[in-house]
Amino acid sequence: MGNGQVLSVKEKTAYGCGDAASNMMWGMTSSYLMYYYTDIYGLPLAAVSWILLVARVVDAFCDPAIGYAVDRIGGLVVPRLIRFLAIPFGITGFLCFLALPLSPTGKILWAGATYIVFGAIYSCINTPYGALAVMMSRSATGRIGLNAFRMMGCQAGSLLVALLTIPAISWLGGGDSAAQHRYGMAVYVLALSVL
Repeated sequence: MGNGQVLSVKEKTAYGCGDAASNMMWGMTSSYLMYYYTDIYGLPLAAVSWILLVARVVDAFCDPAIGYAVDRIGGLVVPRLIRFLAIPFGITGFLCFLALPLSPTGKILWAGATYIVFGAIYSCINTPYGALAVMMSRSATGRIGLNAFRMMGCQAGSLLVALLTIPAISWLGGGDSAAQHRYGMAVYVLALSVL
């Protein structure tokens, strides 16, 4: 866009839907990953704490690095980057909730690796996605409208995950045992990843 034309509601809605999809997966990990790791996958709480801490430290470097790279390479790389990473983002989101039958140490390494890679891919999608508004509209009013739709999409995705997750994993798993929740969680996250 960027040529002074007014953005349509369809374009703004599409921009918001992109953030809704991204935040369904991010909301799933930020709201339910600790529950999954401790209550379903059986990881010790201390190990989960370390995984989350290391992931945040990696993110502290990843976000500025991707911002710097996009600034240096130029905005034309943003749509290609988002398209290229969409499928790996869904796959790694699913892998975060895939309970492999590993040793206790193997489980911790699997959980840490998948979550850190998921967070890095999220940074590489979400940081440039925020810059997309500037490329879509040069007017301040247009960018405000885009960001309003983006935030509505973000909240809609997070709300959807908050409302549906626990009932969905019980229903998809066929009950309330840990094994049933493990299966239900994998199927539910697979559906979110595809969506």
